[in-house]
Amino acid sequence: MPKNQPTDTTHHMRDGSVVLAMRPNTTKWQMRIKRPTGDWEIKSTKTTELKLAKEIAEERYDELRFRQKNDMPLDDARKFHTVAEEYVQQLELLKGIGADKRIHATYIRHVKKYMIPFFGNMDLAEVDENALANYDNFLRSEMGKEPAKSSYNSHNVALRAIFNLAIQKKWMLRSQIPKTSVKGKGKKTIRRPHFEDAEWNKLTSVMFGKVWRTGGKTYMSNYKREVLRLYVLILGSTGMRCGEETLNLKWKHVKSHKLDKRLMDKLPPQLLDEDEPKSVIMFRVEGKTSEHEAQGYRNCIARVNVDGWLDQLKEITKRSEPDDYLFCTGDGVPLKDGPHMFTKLLSYCDLLEDENGQNRSLYSIRHMYATKKIRLGIPYEVLAQQMGTSVEMIERHYSHNKIEEWAVELAG
Repeated sequence: MPKNQPTDTTHHMRDGSVVLAMRPNTTKWQMRIKRPTGDWEIKSTKTTELKLAKEIAEERYDELRFRQKNDMPLDDARKFHTVAEEYVQQLELLKGIGADKRIHATYIRHVKKYMIPFFGNMDLAEVDENALANYDNFLRSEMGKEPAKSSYNSHNVALRAIFNLAIQKKWMLRSQIPKTSVKGKGKKTIRRPHFEDAEWNKLTSVMFGKVWRTGGKTYMSNYKREVLRLYVLILGSTGMRCGEETLNLKWKHVKSHKLDKRLMDKLPPQLLDEDEPKSVIMFRVEGKTSEHEAQGYRNCIARVNVDGWLDQLKEITKRSEPDDYLFCTGDGVPLKDGPHMFTKLLSYCDLLEDENGQNRSLYSIRHMYATKKIRLGIPYEVLAQQMGTSVEMIERHYSHNKIEEWAVELAG
């Protein structure tokens, strides 16, 4: 028997946009249809009859054009994980070119840890308001607590971004997006724990006292207490983040910035000295800052008395070369157990809990710094640059300080 000719096994329709072909090792016709997006859809017609196969292929071709004309999704059953994974890839691409934002890491974590495990195999059209309500219960179960309102909000932002991506790809209609809300959800936000003046004075008095500074069981314990003392003081004088931002500081990141006459006139009289030019210490801080500074770092101004503490730090660590870390152990590596030591110090001073029963931490020093500077009238824009955050974050967490400072005027 002669072999099949191409005309027997391949049929072109609709100016070549629809192709039927008989593949080897099968008796059923396969259809290739050019989609409105330009790519080809390839699937079996599930029939051996040529006439019926032509009808199936042309019906699918017409259906795709109808969906395009009426702004409908080209496919009804796209899985949630498909578009969610593509959304994650987009965020990771932004990170690769340095165009990401800090919050993107949170969105990626939400998608990978919670959304894909819960919604993953659902069709996009199945993710409705009932599914979202079940997702809230899933979050509570996974976290073992009621999430904060801000946590619900960040989950909603990531979900809406996934749905918008699906709309762009014509995988769903805007009318299919379920309504997301944080109304009635989440724990009430409590003020972040900080230190009031009397509490800070109590803490620093203990740190400067001989009993605590020399009360460790070993030489290395006392060494670390001295480094921690200066670490805490410099955090309180700059508002830097504890951890990576501060521990990565090297002596080459510490500069003296000379004040011009205009700035000199702002200094209080007790800080003026006719015999020497006035300057301030400036730290070059790298870390969670690339969102705000194109160069990937920011300059952070310290209080005028910080230079004396830096001299003490050099004397204690015996390290002052450009690539030496400021806050380091005896062998020169960054001091990693500061948070644990600070918690023990707070317990020793009976300052671990604030008035709301929240435990203080090294981060409470940053919150104290922001509170004090707002009370001094430092503009939010300036404070946001100094602290490497956004004006919105300053307003969200510290606006209560602003209104309280005007209590007399408002009540008068």
